[in-house]
Amino acid sequence: MDWAAAAKVVAVRPALETLIVKATSDPESLSEVNPFDAELIDVVQALSRATAAQHSVLSSDAAESMQ
Repeated sequence: MDWAAAAKVVAVRPALETLIVKATSDPESLSEVNPFDAELIDVVQALSRATAAQHSVLSSDAAESMQ
């Protein structure tokens, strides 16, 4: 993995931790997801695909949000 791509994945961690704390403390809060959380969920889903390790797999929206 390219070091820049790895750094972007690591940069997502604080936002992901915040979303996990929010979801576990108030699960119903995810019934109305704000735009930032929705974008974060999309990025995590893209990274979680079985083919995510291949180049150019992320959708353009997910890749742009990681920049």
